[in-house]
Amino acid sequence: MTDALQMFTAHIRENEDSLVDQIIHAASDTGYFQYTPALTRAWRESVLGLNTDLCAALSAWADLPPISAEADYQTEPHCQFALETGRRHRARGVTLGLFLGLIKHFRACYLDLVRECPLPEHEHTRAQRFVERFFDRAELAVCADWDRPDKDEVIADLTAKNRLLANEKDKYLTLFESIRDPAFVLDVAGKVENLNAAAWRLLGIETDSGEAYYCPQGELPERERIDALLGGQGLEDDTTITLETAQGRRSFEVHRRAVLETGSKYSGSLLVLSDVTPHLRALAETEQANRVKSAFLATVSHEIRTPLNGILGAVRLLGRDQLTQEQQSYVTAIARSGERLQALIDNVLDYSRIEAGKLALDAGPFNLREILDNVMAIMSPRAKELGLGLVLDAPDVSTAIVRGDSCKLQQVLLNLVGNAIKFGDQGDVRLGLRRLEGAVARFEVEDCGPGIAAEERERLFLPFTQLHRTSPARDRARGNGSGLGLAICQHLTKIMGGRIGVEPARSRGSIFWLEVALPPAGESAAPACPAVDVPQPLRPLSLLLVEDDEVNQLVARGLLECAGHSVTIAENGADAIAALKTPSQPGFDVVVLDIRLPDMDGFEVAARIRELTDWRMPIVAVTAHVARGEIKRRDTIDALLIKPFDLQELQRTLANLTNLGARVRFLDRSVICEHLEQLGVARTEKIVSAFERVCSVSLAELDDGPEPQPATIAAVAHRLRGAANGLGLRHLARQAAKVELAATQSASADLPGLLGDLKDSALRSQRVLESAWRAMVSPRASANDY
Repeated sequence: MTDALQMFTAHIRENEDSLVDQIIHAASDTGYFQYTPALTRAWRESVLGLNTDLCAALSAWADLPPISAEADYQTEPHCQFALETGRRHRARGVTLGLFLGLIKHFRACYLDLVRECPLPEHEHTRAQRFVERFFDRAELAVCADWDRPDKDEVIADLTAKNRLLANEKDKYLTLFESIRDPAFVLDVAGKVENLNAAAWRLLGIETDSGEAYYCPQGELPERERIDALLGGQGLEDDTTITLETAQGRRSFEVHRRAVLETGSKYSGSLLVLSDVTPHLRALAETEQANRVKSAFLATVSHEIRTPLNGILGAVRLLGRDQLTQEQQSYVTAIARSGERLQALIDNVLDYSRIEAGKLALDAGPFNLREILDNVMAIMSPRAKELGLGLVLDAPDVSTAIVRGDSCKLQQVLLNLVGNAIKFGDQGDVRLGLRRLEGAVARFEVEDCGPGIAAEERERLFLPFTQLHRTSPARDRARGNGSGLGLAICQHLTKIMGGRIGVEPARSRGSIFWLEVALPPAGESAAPACPAVDVPQPLRPLSLLLVEDDEVNQLVARGLLECAGHSVTIAENGADAIAALKTPSQPGFDVVVLDIRLPDMDGFEVAARIRELTDWRMPIVAVTAHVARGEIKRRDTIDALLIKPFDLQELQRTLANLTNLGARVRFLDRSVICEHLEQLGVARTEKIVSAFERVCSVSLAELDDGPEPQPATIAAVAHRLRGAANGLGLRHLARQAAKVELAATQSASADLPGLLGDLKDSALRSQRVLESAWRAMVSPRASANDY
């Protein structure tokens, strides 16, 4: 074969897909699909077979000889595929003229390939002559074979093909009837033409296999029941429908596929229904179980944390007294046991939230150096207490900003370092960091303990698994955990898309490692919110404490009275409301309100207090709920404390709420800090900008035209109240709430004055927020007083 013919042969192979498309199009135009399969695969086999014969001829001949009248082309090897194809078409009823027309379409397509092939001009002519002579031979061979058929041979061939066709029909009918899911054959209009035994059973009818297949066309039995079963249903693929069946109400996942056919003979589809009723029922039961579990956890959390708050609070009060050294050691032991119990509860609740899928990735920009410094600062006192060193080995870390979930990363590192300190004997605990390829950071925590056996390392990350790596005496000194810490670490690492493991250290002890991707961030990190000195109320306060637990009443009263405040106790919501209505009671400065009360919900009590005091009374809500973030925001309260809390936290809250008389506190900075930590700078900036737009539009509505109607004032105040609460603008939120309340009350004389206060507060809040935001995103800028 010459180089030119080799090039042409390769060109044919490369264009097989194009040839298939062209031939199918030509077959459709000439009416071939009424005689032959319309599957793309069947026509591909025809093209491949013809290509094989043509390429074999190109390989055997440099140039095909001219047509000879004496030659018998039926015996030529390169014509055999055309002969076999012609015989198959003749058996299906195709006429000779129709078949020759198809061959001429093939010839035209191959001649187009010659013209497209990058051959020299003289080689184009040669290749064209070769193709023409190849198809001339094929046509002569078919004509000769078609003109002298052997009757017996034709009959035998037809008989064999019919027998094969009947067997194929039975085979595919068996497959159709054997499908365990209900299956329907639909026509182009979506009407059922055939259905299998499983589909009949949906109607409560037992049939012989294939009964519907052999029914006269359009005379399917039980047509009305079949149409009623599927009527009115959207039978789209990958949807779920519900049917009233003979087995009752059932749910099905729909799978619908068009018939594999490239012609226009049939445009129906196969519909298969998969029964998902048990799955949906199990899913509903699982969701219900999760709801019950969540409610149980919330209740258990409250019931455990409430007495725990009493224990820790009582210990703090006891620690204020003059105690002997032995008594002080007892108090310290009780406090540590309480703190360990609190940590154990937090671990169990964290693990339950992980199982329920309530923890999601919250990635944002952060400073990796700050995370490592935080871990060292938190864990160093514990290491020193146990006589161990804590060393940071991170020479490559800089102040560069990376992207990831800083909270989950810090939680994992704290757990690993805490375990290393707990199980260390003598020496140093090392927290190391090094960079790997692809922005992956590898953290290593090496302890100085006795090490972990290989068989124990395999189950180390299973929940509720504890390994006794130290002596019982040291276990008692350092405290046992819940066995959930490493399981939680593994789950958090998976959420971050990383890996965690353990390996023996080079000398002694173990190395726990963590690998997680921390790519460079595209924006600046959320600025850290600086620690603030604990403020104190400017004067002793008169407090109404609404608490039903006797121990917590004693503890809270003791803590508050030690701080110089006076306390009146109400055991439930009704008593609290009655105390506020009693003229003989001195005026209260603040209400400290437990969320769970025996007679009514704490938020309902807060709403009643707002009505009684015209929003003048600050309310501090106290709860033992699982987590602050899982409590729905309610703007009827001013602050929320999670039990157990300490006196400093309570004092800071009281000061922030009551020092307004000397200096109005327009902005609660901690709310913006929370947004920055969870959402990042860019998203928080959008929230700030949205507030500024809402504030400007609202003030324009109040100032535009004649005096606005009370309904308009109430709507504007409600909008400002929600926007202000979202950014910690407490003073504006309180002013807006007062205006909203006054506007909804008929003939309120206070409304004009309150409306003026609201406008002033809105303008001042805008200036304070703008100044505070500049200070937080640009540390060198000076922040105004809030």
